Amino acid sequence: QVENALRESEEKYRLLVEKANDTIIIIQDNTIKYINHKLASMDDSELDHIIGKNFLEYIHPDERQKVIDLHVKRISGENVPSIYETILLNDKGDNIYAEVNVSSIIYNNRPANQIIVRDITDRKKTENALKESRERLRRFFEASFEGLLIHDQGKIIDGNQVLAVLVGFDLNKDNNKNIFDFIAPESRSTVLKKALS
Repeated sequence: QVENALRESEEKYRLLVEKANDTIIIIQDNTIKYINHKLASMDDSELDHIIGKNFLEYIHPDERQKVIDLHVKRISGENVPSIYETILLNDKGDNIYAEVNVSSIIYNNRPANQIIVRDITDRKKTENALKESRERLRRFFEASFEGLLIHDQGKIIDGNQVLAVLVGFDLNKDNNKNIFDFIAPESRSTVLKKALS
């Protein structure tokens, strides 16, 4: 009964791993010992090509030292983050931005690491595109010959250097003040009508 229960448990675990939406890898002695079929929907021959390779071959060169340091600290018993982001490489040399979740396990009666890899490449591309867009806006903002102000219902969010010179706006101190603090009293009603129209 114990043997049957163990076999059933192992089968359930195998099915869970094989059907997982994330890539699951087992590394032992720096060598890839197991990988599920999620990684690029690889067939058995492609998976066999990966099994037995040093896992560092699939880490981006800029990230290898970080991954090695975390790996060494983890196997020596130090408390290091189990979840972190890194950059992997596929067989074509393309970058794969990944969130990895590493845990220590016993595999074939010996210590090993199980790594759950979540592909976050699309998310990173979106984040980078947004960052680039913000940088372009900032460059335009600062290069303008006109005073520019960003506000939220009158509360000042940001202003450029031209505005600072024109009205004495302090970029470091005056954020979150009200826009009307910089408008002459006789002009406030006109500005308010324009802002609400």
